[in-house]
Amino acid sequence: MIALSQQTDMEPGQRTVSGTVGPGILTYQGVAIPPECDHMGHLNIAAYMVKFNEGIWSNFANVGLDRKFLDANGSGMAAVETHTKYLREVFAGDVLTIRSRIVEVKDKVVRILHEMTVLDGGMEVPAARCELVAAYFDRAAHKARPFPDAIRAKLNARCAAESMPAALEEGRR
Repeated sequence: MIALSQQTDMEPGQRTVSGTVGPGILTYQGVAIPPECDHMGHLNIAAYMVKFNEGIWSNFANVGLDRKFLDANGSGMAAVETHTKYLREVFAGDVLTIRSRIVEVKDKVVRILHEMTVLDGGMEVPAARCELVAAYFDRAAHKARPFPDAIRAKLNARCAAESMPAALEEGRR
């Protein structure tokens, strides 16, 4: 696993073979393995979601929403909406990277964009993108609640640091 706070070594807007890599932090690095592939040899949908989920929790830990904090505060994080776009086939043996960025922070929810890339000939080629909306919630009441001020400040700082110009953002959807 990678360091949770490792920043991407690519500059915002830097071109790869097939697209623009945006700002964000490296939240997952690994390899697609045969048990994660379907009968056609492609990474299956469940495996994509597991890898994006690992990136999600790395993101949360990066702003202080780790297991220790959540347990101590009787709180949790829950996905309330996801959208995934598959851009290229992924096969067993492909080296994968996910970079994640916070794009919107509200009182009780955060929107995160994840981009999975495949290392191909020394270039990172976009393979999939996942947009996630997650709510901060009270585990006893099973109800969303506002982020604590210190957490919201970290989320907002990341959001500001990782923003992209609107034209670049629109081209990534």
